Amino acid sequence: MRGLVDSVTRLQGRPPASLDEACTRLAPSYARPRCSYWLHYADTLPLDGWRNPLRYETTGSVIAIQSAGADGTFGTADDMGFNSEDERKRVAAAAGCYHADFRGWKEFPGTLLRLDPTVRSLGTFKVYPPLESYFSPLWEPSPYPGGEDSVYVIWQAVEHGVHFHFRVYPDSLTGHVFGGPYRRAHVTAHRTACPS
Repeated sequence: MRGLVDSVTRLQGRPPASLDEACTRLAPSYARPRCSYWLHYADTLPLDGWRNPLRYETTGSVIAIQSAGADGTFGTADDMGFNSEDERKRVAAAAGCYHADFRGWKEFPGTLLRLDPTVRSLGTFKVYPPLESYFSPLWEPSPYPGGEDSVYVIWQAVEHGVHFHFRVYPDSLTGHVFGGPYRRAHVTAHRTACPS
């Protein structure tokens, strides 16, 4: 639903007033009415993974899409969702340059890791350096409940990838890595000034 809302926002220059408006605006001519093209067969309302209706709200340019989580009740600890203002703040907090000691990962050139706040694609942002043997370098704020202070940094190729899960601190990124040829249980990247 976030992708659908972003697409309509780009087309219209404003967020849709409802998920129904977003679905109607982008529905192919052969689709059933309302949001059914993007949903499970016979559904007409956008539902979360527990088959409960999603909550959609806009305030100015801020977009929020919320699931009540497994318990089906909004305002409890298992709620999850997307808020464009929250994402903007989390991206600003993590963006910047880091001295990354990626010993043992021969494909990574030097020690400078840069999380750029430039949008790469929906919900993902640019990472430098790109690596020759990899494609689709990206980073994103963690979408999971309890992940408000963490980011994923990923270099993904078809056959393999390297995925970092970092907790964001004012002076560093600390976390672990999995996948690909690079394996370390714990990784810390220290914030540094970006070269001009």
